[in-house]
Amino acid sequence: MFYDFGEELYKARKTKGWTHIQAAMKINSICVKKESVASPDSLSKWERGEVLPKIEAVHAMAQVYNKPDLYQKRIAAIELATKEKSPAATGLNEKLSYCYSTTLDSSSQSEGFRC
Repeated sequence: MFYDFGEELYKARKTKGWTHIQAAMKINSICVKKESVASPDSLSKWERGEVLPKIEAVHAMAQVYNKPDLYQKRIAAIELATKEKSPAATGLNEKLSYCYSTTLDSSSQSEGFRC
């Protein structure tokens, strides 16, 4: 879902020549909250575009990777995901409305629930 953002993170880490473990250590070392915001597993998920990191992690990665544009790219990823979800959510809502209305109709109950 967030593939472009993930690709950007992957390239930034590879440019530095770091493993997931090394990158996580660097990111966590400058985190303002002084708690772990990145693990090797979470970095992998972010790079594959499965999920987006929290803003604290983006802040730390922007500094570690020297890529201040990561903030804007995260916002763009959220906006794109919102646009992509809208038609699907609309279609799902229409199907659920249809299913709900047909189950209330006594003639459709004899046919069984097909949704």
